[in-house]
Amino acid sequence: MLKEQTYITISKSAFNHNAVFYKHIIGPSNKIAAVIKGNGYGHGLHQMALLCKENEYINVLCVAQLSQALAIQNCSKPTLVLGYSDTNPELAIKKNIHFMVDSIEYAQQFNDLGKRHSYQFPVHVKIDTGLSRMGVLASQAVVLLKQLRKLDYIQISGIFSHFAASDSNPEFTMHQYNQFNTILEELKDNNITIENIHMSNTVAITSVHYQPYFNFFRIGAGLYGFGPESSQLRPIMTWKTHITAIKIIPANSYVSYACIYQTTRITRIALLPIGYYDGYQFRFSNKTFVNINGFYAPVIGRIAMNVTIIDITDIDAHIGDEVIILGGEHSRIDAHNLAQIAEIKNVREVLTGINPEIQRIIIE
Repeated sequence: MLKEQTYITISKSAFNHNAVFYKHIIGPSNKIAAVIKGNGYGHGLHQMALLCKENEYINVLCVAQLSQALAIQNCSKPTLVLGYSDTNPELAIKKNIHFMVDSIEYAQQFNDLGKRHSYQFPVHVKIDTGLSRMGVLASQAVVLLKQLRKLDYIQISGIFSHFAASDSNPEFTMHQYNQFNTILEELKDNNITIENIHMSNTVAITSVHYQPYFNFFRIGAGLYGFGPESSQLRPIMTWKTHITAIKIIPANSYVSYACIYQTTRITRIALLPIGYYDGYQFRFSNKTFVNINGFYAPVIGRIAMNVTIIDITDIDAHIGDEVIILGGEHSRIDAHNLAQIAEIKNVREVLTGINPEIQRIIIE
């Protein structure tokens, strides 16, 4: 029995390459905030936190929930919680964890807790400029900021917003951007200065012309190797498994559930110990392929919960051989390609759907 039938490698050198690429774009004095929510976009929360800790160009980490920030406390860099706290904020005291706030009521909870512990909670005020998710409405933003400045145990460390369609609707993107800049002008008129100003994502960084006072850039997909500049980026994930069984089946045999694939010749098939439970998606059935010893083998039949079947008739393959199911250098099966093949619109769905229990290993 194989010790590790299925595992994922994360390339440190590819991650560092991507970080350098974005640092050159945003400039030496501005901060990169690496977004590692969604289990590090499927790459592993702890693995990504370690890569960020060791990279000189990553200044801040961004997660969705406080529990995630607490889980990566071995990283000494500041962590920004982008969503509402999912556990007691008292656990974050003196741990360099920043919080999103978008209402006086939510901020008051931090202020009351800070008063009990003589601690100022650092917060980033989120403005809703059109995504209609978290965030104070743009029309109420300045009022909220004036209220927050009266709370003794709240430190306003940042102000930010988020684009709704930076990859598909440039007109609405500029509408949001202009709204946010209007608020910044109002703050200036009211002599309110804030250290960190941010409204970015991977696409926007290379498509929006930012004013010089934007000094904090949140980057997600790009650091993992996916974005509009993909030709200059390196995907950092490779997902591997091994062949567990091989058999020969007759021509006209049905393969896997629902009889959606039938062989046209005597066919040599191999079984892989992964399926949609592992995140190798049901929609990949009969559409994708895998790499064995440099050769591509098609996935045939319906992908099962824990088994995928491939056609190795024309490949010299054996039980125990390594199989790349996603990624690899100069690969035709990176997450972006798999998403296209399976008609999945967002590559993040492919990445974040990978079972978090699968081992992630950092390699050089």
